[in-house]
Amino acid sequence: MKKSLKKAVGISLCAAIALQLAACGGSKKAEAVDLNAASLDKIIEEAKKEGKLESVGMPGSWANWQGTWDGIEAEYGIEHNDTDMSSGEEIAMFEAEKNAPTKDIGDVGHKFGPEAKEKGVTQSYKTSYWDSVPDWAKDPDGHWMIAYTGATTFITNTDLVSNPPKSWDDVRKGDYKLTIGDVVTGATGQGNVLATAYAFGGDMDNLDPAFEFWKEMAKAGRIDQGDILLQRI
Repeated sequence: MKKSLKKAVGISLCAAIALQLAACGGSKKAEAVDLNAASLDKIIEEAKKEGKLESVGMPGSWANWQGTWDGIEAEYGIEHNDTDMSSGEEIAMFEAEKNAPTKDIGDVGHKFGPEAKEKGVTQSYKTSYWDSVPDWAKDPDGHWMIAYTGATTFITNTDLVSNPPKSWDDVRKGDYKLTIGDVVTGATGQGNVLATAYAFGGDMDNLDPAFEFWKEMAKAGRIDQGDILLQRI
């Protein structure tokens, strides 16, 4: 595919939750199993019998998930398949498949974990290292856990951008395209908007500076609405 952007800067933020879905993957209706009552050996045994792990929103190019999938296949002989989608799309799919889930696990933005639990589409499971996870990073009943966090960063193609931005002020003064992610259904895009608010004097309760900034970028034709993918930058 011919690259359509002459210059591009991707802006990325990650704070994601791993969700255990309400039942094992499969096309038939199944009742949730109490995984907390099963030993790790038993869980591994059953997983090997199934032979395949179905995930959503966990592509190999994101957060080194590929290393995880490769490790699972090497250690347990379990194949993996991922369907990439935004956090909002994941929750909608979980709810649609609530009584006959086809996926095993999903990765969503941190604010979507409580929403998924409220909709009854997650399954309680506490890992062997559960007690070492801080309270703010997990659901007390084991329905979700923050798997990793990160800070907003500027990812720049230095072959195309001679003076990479080091601050939001630099971004404002630049002439390159900006890719921030889906701000409607994706936590990454929403986090980037929040980061912009803080950068220009706003906060959680005052997003006006962010709105003004992105309005300015839109008027200048600098916003690219595609996904934040390295191959696009």
